[in-house]
Amino acid sequence: MTDKQRPTKKATTRKPNRAQVKAAEVRAAETRADVQEAIETGTLETAPAQTTARARARQRKTQQPVQRVAHLSREQEYGYIRSDFRRLLITASTLLVLMLVVLFAVET
Repeated sequence: MTDKQRPTKKATTRKPNRAQVKAAEVRAAETRADVQEAIETGTLETAPAQTTARARARQRKTQQPVQRVAHLSREQEYGYIRSDFRRLLITASTLLVLMLVVLFAVET
């Protein structure tokens, strides 16, 4: 097979996995439900794609407002950084000791 005959990665299509199939089914059901509701109420004015976008916009949660925090002084900020770094070093050294214990325990 030459390079020209070999299919490219873009040309090959993969079968969708279960999650993708389920998501497509849910989207299709939402679209059908929205259109059916619009038909029943007599308010079918938009295309199904626009109706689906509206339905998704309704379901989308609103963003939480950003909470302002008091500004820390440089010393307070460095204090937090030092305590985090100290905690990180303690965790790393504990894991190193544990790995050495396991290493020597397995050898004997």
